[in-house]
Amino acid sequence: MFAAARAVLDRRLARDVDWPVLVACSGGGDSIALLLMARAWAAEAGRTLIVVTVDHGLQPQSADWAGAVARRCAAAGETHLTLRWEGQRPTRGVSAAAREARHRLLAQAAREAGARVVLVGHTADDVLEARLMRMSGSTVPSPREWSPSPAWPEGRGVFLLRPLLSLGRREIRQALAGLGESWIEDPANDNPLSLRARVRRAIAEGVTAAPESELPDPGRTPFDAGAGGELVALRSALAQAPLAVSRAWLGAALVCAAGGRRPPRGPALDRLQGLVRNGEDVAATLAGARIACENGHVIIAREGADTRAGRPPVLALPPGVSVVWDGRFEVVAHEPDLKIRPLAGAMSRLAPADRQTVLEAHPLARPAMPLVERSNGSVFLPGPGADVEAQPLIMSRLKAASGVIDHETAIVAWRTRPQQPKFAA
Repeated sequence: MFAAARAVLDRRLARDVDWPVLVACSGGGDSIALLLMARAWAAEAGRTLIVVTVDHGLQPQSADWAGAVARRCAAAGETHLTLRWEGQRPTRGVSAAAREARHRLLAQAAREAGARVVLVGHTADDVLEARLMRMSGSTVPSPREWSPSPAWPEGRGVFLLRPLLSLGRREIRQALAGLGESWIEDPANDNPLSLRARVRRAIAEGVTAAPESELPDPGRTPFDAGAGGELVALRSALAQAPLAVSRAWLGAALVCAAGGRRPPRGPALDRLQGLVRNGEDVAATLAGARIACENGHVIIAREGADTRAGRPPVLALPPGVSVVWDGRFEVVAHEPDLKIRPLAGAMSRLAPADRQTVLEAHPLARPAMPLVERSNGSVFLPGPGADVEAQPLIMSRLKAASGVIDHETAIVAWRTRPQQPKFAA
């Protein structure tokens, strides 16, 4: 069992480097096995582990469970953190909200600790559960061995690694019992109101499902970044790629260009993909992004008129503090009393040099470009050497989603920005 997990860790992680690896450990059987395997690998590889338990507060025993993991780590001389899900719980979709909160807390802890990778304990049973849940109408994705953190923007530059995906839950527990280990069983796993619990029970009774065709590794995305944060690709690249690959490319480009949290799925994305691949004229919006096909290109940009949940926002910039604006730009102000907002409606107020910069972006992207406003009403574009610097996150995020970043050491190139195409006014 350890040999299979060690091979995954060796393939994805570096040895003898200073930054730590986070291990997500709830105290359940899968995560205890993950912790034991990670501990053995880290001792060989010269790496430091930080063990993190997320206390969702959904069970009365949750604090005790976190405490048990903390004591186990203290006995091994390891750093342990308990992260608590604070705030009001939704009345519906609690499991999904808890999952989002867990990923957000893990990503924040990783960034604060200087870690690039979080180990999580999904198994082969979790892959089968996801498959059966989708057959019942759920949209839950299958866990993959290596993927960027789904938390955005908290998870920028953080990746998840699942070294146990080749192992089954039963064999893991048999091995733990043979080692004399104990673990926690969450009673929520037996809640008949939960689709996941019902599917898990069905699997225990022998229910299975035919394996789905694996989504091929999409490889390098065909999209490049434009001057205004738009994404541009040759239409032929999307039309000639396998259906599953072009769909993955398109969904990832939409969520990255819009700065959203999750890519679109379902019939709306299928219809858009059909239009793009079939050579038809396209002028559409989806998932907070605008899409156009023209002159053999597909252009995707943030929807400037989209005000859902206050996006794109007007944001006050604290001096010297790095913040993410609209899910698309990481900005730092070097003077006080500045705000950042969308460009829309302020083109005439720009200085000539800034106006020329705007004209280099595609018209689709211009309304949602970032604009900085001083307290006296004057405006300027953020950029190198300006009073506000803005680092685009769109292309680096897309590279991560496209499988280009496939190893821990490759994350250092997270913010590499490609050459920008220019467009006529």
